This record gives sequence, C-alpha cells and structure tokens, in this order.
Amino acid sequence: MGKSLSAADVQRYRQDGYLCSIPVLAPEAAAHSRARLETAEAAAGGSLSTFDQLARNDAVLDAVEGAIASIAQG
Repeated sequence: MGKSLSAADVQRYRQDGYLCSIPVLAPEAAAHSRARLETAEAAAGGSLSTFDQLARNDAVLDAVEGAIASIAQG
C-alpha cells in the first residue's frame, strides 16, 4: 500500500473535498483487524460504540481533513 496520495487523488480531493475507498490495509490485515475488533466487542458484551463515535466525530474528522489538505498543498 502506498504511503502518499497520487496526483489524481490530490486532484479529486481538491475538487470534491474528500477521498474514499483508499486502500490502506492488505485484505489479510483488514480481516485480522476486524477479527480483533469482534473479539474485543464480544469481551465487552457488545458494540464498542464509544470508539465508533470518536472515529466519526466532526472535530476529529476536521483535524484529519486539515492535515491532508496541508500535506496535499505541500
């Protein structure tokens, strides 16, 4: 998996304001991470919604968006 955005990704981000479907994990690593998450949820007795809410928090996403924009503008 690449460590940086392609020129086309930067252009799409600048045009649309977001990127999606960026492969960051090999399928095996994604499957392993999902299995670990499911194990943690089972141990906790249910969904880890607090972590889900944090990952989707507007302030967190805005900070990530700002970092990507700063890097893309280079």
